[in-house]
Amino acid sequence: MYNKDGQYDASFREQKLVADRAKLRADLRAEFVKQYTNPYNHMKGEGGYLFDPAMQRWMSMRAYQYDYFKPTLKTLVYPIIVFGSIGILTYVLTKARNKREKSYRTGEVSYRDRKFKFI
Repeated sequence: MYNKDGQYDASFREQKLVADRAKLRADLRAEFVKQYTNPYNHMKGEGGYLFDPAMQRWMSMRAYQYDYFKPTLKTLVYPIIVFGSIGILTYVLTKARNKREKSYRTGEVSYRDRKFKFI
């Protein structure tokens, strides 16, 4: 089966769907550019600003997300896991570093055998 576009991995139905979606995307982009670059919007008092309902919903959601926050077990456990793991890792690394530093300062490890000589 020959395909004029050179796509052999997609059926004609899939190619038509892709072409329709590309046409819709191009039409929406053209409409956006037409509205955004319309110089007469300043006369109406809009000033070149396009109202996007989806963007407004997103910004409203971000502004009011703490008003609608509901504490659950999940919102309690995740911070405990994150901050707990950071605390445990900090404790373990600090303990190992202090032990190594003590052995260096008491002379148990010679300078030649030390790791991280320049730190």
